[in-house]
Amino acid sequence: INEKHSHIGTSAIKAVQHHISTISAHSGKNEVRGWIHWAMRADGPLFFKTPAPTDSPTDCTNPKYKHPEGRLLSRFIINLAAPSLCL
Repeated sequence: INEKHSHIGTSAIKAVQHHISTISAHSGKNEVRGWIHWAMRADGPLFFKTPAPTDSPTDCTNPKYKHPEGRLLSRFIINLAAPSLCL
């Protein structure tokens, strides 16, 4: 089990690093920082297929909050889970 957890963790880090490298190849440091900040949100792109927009308030009780959709259906989650689930 520890080996599988280690593999999943390593794969997750590599996936995020790869995504950041594609952003930095086309944009600047500010865009990378902005994406990382957004990705760390619980309603961000690491967990949701359609995450809450970057400009959405973080408080879900705020009337201007835009709810994410597709929980655990982000490409990050699917790419991490697929090898373990034999998909």
